[in-house]
Amino acid sequence: MTMKFNSGIFVYWTVNNSWSFMQTLLLKQPSVKQYFGIWDPPKPVPGQETKSIFDEVTNLIKQKKKEEPNAWAVDRVTAHNEIIEQQKMVKKKLMEKEGLKKGRSTK
Repeated sequence: MTMKFNSGIFVYWTVNNSWSFMQTLLLKQPSVKQYFGIWDPPKPVPGQETKSIFDEVTNLIKQKKKEEPNAWAVDRVTAHNEIIEQQKMVKKKLMEKEGLKKGRSTK
């Protein structure tokens, strides 16, 4: 299988996989886990159904899809209202300046 690989890819693959294997072995040692503060995963609650990681991710995606449109809509409305208020303030200040300029030029 590796006969057609370039030698650089083969060396990279060998070193990378060896490093990953040694890291896994090292981090599974109880003394190393204790030194670095790596805790064991919690035990499942007796009688509670355990879900697969696929089910958990699917549920999170569904929850996120339900929440996001409402949050985005609220943010968009808030931003729109702020822009309108800013435009009103600018228009008011421009009208005041125009009024002052007209008042000076007529005198």
